[in-house]
Amino acid sequence: MTTIKKYNSHLPWLIFTLALGFVFYKYLLQVSPSVMTHQLMAAFHLNGLGLGSLISSYFYAYLLMQLPIGILLDRYSARNIISFAILMCALAALIFHFTHNLYIAYFARILIGLFGAFSMVGAMKLISILFPSNRFAFLAGIMMTVAMLGAIAAQGPLAFSVKQLGWRDTMQVLAIIGAILAVFFFSSLPRKNHSVIKNNHSLRDILYGVAIICKNKNSWLIALYSGLAYAPINAFTGLWGISYLTVAYQQPETTMASIVSLTFIGFAIGAPLSGAYSSRRGKRKPTMLFGTVIALICLMISLYIHLPIVLLGIVMFVMGFFISFFFVSFAYIRELNPERYSGSSIGFINMFNALCGAIAEPLIGKLLDLGWHGKILDGAPYFSVKNYHVALIILPIGMLIAIALLLLSKETYCRTTI
Repeated sequence: MTTIKKYNSHLPWLIFTLALGFVFYKYLLQVSPSVMTHQLMAAFHLNGLGLGSLISSYFYAYLLMQLPIGILLDRYSARNIISFAILMCALAALIFHFTHNLYIAYFARILIGLFGAFSMVGAMKLISILFPSNRFAFLAGIMMTVAMLGAIAAQGPLAFSVKQLGWRDTMQVLAIIGAILAVFFFSSLPRKNHSVIKNNHSLRDILYGVAIICKNKNSWLIALYSGLAYAPINAFTGLWGISYLTVAYQQPETTMASIVSLTFIGFAIGAPLSGAYSSRRGKRKPTMLFGTVIALICLMISLYIHLPIVLLGIVMFVMGFFISFFFVSFAYIRELNPERYSGSSIGFINMFNALCGAIAEPLIGKLLDLGWHGKILDGAPYFSVKNYHVALIILPIGMLIAIALLLLSKETYCRTTI
């Protein structure tokens, strides 16, 4: 099935590390608008819905690519596909740097979504090929740790960069980083085998596998659970959270970006631990259920209770730690369906993560617009704390639905389907 055995034992770890680099970069690009909200609204003359729509265009493209990427990675090799995807993300960041046209800005975000979609599915597909199945949950958790490090870098550090360089020059720096990563990824993998990873499944066989996944009602339950449980990371931590907390606490945006980044730190620590714990326990559902319930409580506290700054930071950290337990669902769906279709099953669940983000971000923006009283601050709409309280309620409601869906799903007992 693979050509990896022809190379030394360090090759799987090299490939995994390079794939993690792309995951880090993808999250850096995805979350970067959260520290540019005011500047982007002023630059492109946007209201809340407009900004939410611009940013979420990434998710629409991202979700549309999930199943096609899974099919491609189940059928073809990864080296050229992933290298090209990284390069296209860098090009999109460069386009976003230069443009003053809203439609071109949309195009750039769509490009980032289309090609950034290869990062996580590609990394998890490589994990499933290169390592034993009992390591999947833990290594996928490590991948999410790296993803959250990218998101952390897109908060405090990137906010500082935006303050010093401006948002446009910051995007140019990100474009250069992506180009370097693409060249390094392409040149570092073995040249003797152009493909690096080969699959022997026919397209007909893979499409049959997609049909199996779609016919499994538990695939739908766990995928929708995953999207709703993860939505606060995209919509709150990744976009609206900094703006809300800046208004609610009357603190500088850079300060609140650092507070919000604690969510990503908690997530980075929790993801591999939850994967390893659920594998050791031999059950997936209890870990996900406990984590989602605690994360929901923390989300409600951070939204509706005014806390001392230090305590707020602790709550954000704890929320991120326990929200990360949702990520066990990737191992879960892989066990619900035949292992040889792992790329397609991972793409399927990741599609719902993107879908919920694509819906939540502009919906929150629309709800903010509906409650807006016409106040303009530095060229952008100003939303009150009450506006945010009303708009952000959709996130805890979504998490409650996620809990109900999880309770209806089937336990796998960590056994892989042949």
